[in-house]
Amino acid sequence: MTRRSSMWLAAAALLVLAAPSEAVLITYSNKASFLADTGATSATGALPNLGNVGATHTVGSVTFTTLSGDLFFGVSGTAVPDWSTLLPGNELAISGPESFKVSVPAPIYALGFDFVEPNVSNVAMDGCNAPCFDSTFMVTLLSGGAPILGATFNYNAADATAAFVGVWTDFAFDGVRIDDVTGTIDNEFWGEFYTGTEPVPEPGTLLLLGGGLLGLAARRRRVS
Repeated sequence: MTRRSSMWLAAAALLVLAAPSEAVLITYSNKASFLADTGATSATGALPNLGNVGATHTVGSVTFTTLSGDLFFGVSGTAVPDWSTLLPGNELAISGPESFKVSVPAPIYALGFDFVEPNVSNVAMDGCNAPCFDSTFMVTLLSGGAPILGATFNYNAADATAAFVGVWTDFAFDGVRIDDVTGTIDNEFWGEFYTGTEPVPEPGTLLLLGGGLLGLAARRRRVS
């Protein structure tokens, strides 16, 4: 079974808001499936332990720019050993409401990241360090730093788990914006980021790969 055919046989259809005309946008919550289907590789490597790096910082080929507060890569210089024990290495946290841009130097078709949302209040490690809120995030795909009309999706990961969020498209983009739509200030943590340069196959190829199992009527799908 090919890499893509396994994806379509395992896919669960979920209709999302329309994106660019006739475009395909597939979201993932399973990292192994995302990496196998898209051919994506790590763009950041394990995140470094740098502490507060201000409003913008580049790790590997990914530039992070916060739109509220400062970026914290790990907790260097503090008594807390790590933001979260649920992900390997260090994590990215933001000192204000979680709203930031992730950009890469060349067009890509797939992007994914590890993610943790804690649910224990007033705890520095594996906690919110404040009252916890159940946050929903909007991911907006970008081109040249500007939103691609309609190319958005939401995610709300299970609390206190090592979660993953990924997206694969048939149109190029060069970054995403991630916004906590609740607008609250607690703690959520992002881990390693992955990117891929292979687009979703053409519709005719999809029909061959999926054997018409899911059809093409609903052009937005989520793969668990």
